[in-house]
Amino acid sequence: MIITSMGMIGFINDEIQRKSKEIAIRKINGATAREVVELLCSNMLKTAVPAVAIGTLAAWFFQRAWFSQYSTVVSGIGLWYVAIALLIIIVVIAVVALMTQRIAKENPVTSLRNE
Repeated sequence: MIITSMGMIGFINDEIQRKSKEIAIRKINGATAREVVELLCSNMLKTAVPAVAIGTLAAWFFQRAWFSQYSTVVSGIGLWYVAIALLIIIVVIAVVALMTQRIAKENPVTSLRNE
């Protein structure tokens, strides 16, 4: 989980740095920090939700194959998969919101200075 979290944070940081000029232009055109955060969260969820769904289904499939080797199997474990998937989505949203907030609140001139 730690390695996965580090990869996720690195990916999100790279995406936000790549979109920093877009954020600055949106702010110059009158967008609020909240609108920018909502936009990037929705964009990131378009990637995160399918990835989490595919990962959750793959984990469930392999768990069923693995548990079929045992005579006694724990029931109700499917709810844990849903809970963990929702927790991962919440963590992704929180990380994106916190990292975007930093760029959305800074002066747009600093992001556009290189242009």
